[in-house]
Amino acid sequence: FNEGIKMIDLLRNQIKTILFLSSYTFLFVILILKNLSNQYLLYTLIAIILLSNVILFISIKRCKSLADEFVKIKSVENINSVNSTYLETYIIPFLAIDLTNIVDISSLVLLFVVLAVLYIKSDMMYVNPILNFIGYNLIEIRTDKDDKLILITMGKSKTHLGKIKFRRLTNSILVG
Repeated sequence: FNEGIKMIDLLRNQIKTILFLSSYTFLFVILILKNLSNQYLLYTLIAIILLSNVILFISIKRCKSLADEFVKIKSVENINSVNSTYLETYIIPFLAIDLTNIVDISSLVLLFVVLAVLYIKSDMMYVNPILNFIGYNLIEIRTDKDDKLILITMGKSKTHLGKIKFRRLTNSILVG
């Protein structure tokens, strides 16, 4: 039984890592455009973009289609702005990186590793500009049991109070 739980946790962390990579899609596209002559980098970044975003879309669609739980909402707050802050803080500074300089590359890799660990350990998969770009909204909800959760939802912000149907992506992140 414990082996099964460990395997599920391992798979969950692998998916979180891939979702982390998808959150850098815009940076990767810019790096591709700035380094078109570097074929290895070009193909590596294209593979990361495709793999991470396909897994992102499959994970969100699967969660949405398997929605089987309900929660009563006591309060709501739209938090889409976290993605703007994410872009400003973690993507724009990377635009000056010189991928022919070993010090810049090493610094970038080290920072990515640190950010990935924080992203995974903090359950921050909802902080992903791609989600906003394709029409998802981020809503912080407080339940009638006073739990504070993040809801990823398509289309207009579901800012009404009442019950919603959802599926858990993690303990604190819902897709509905």
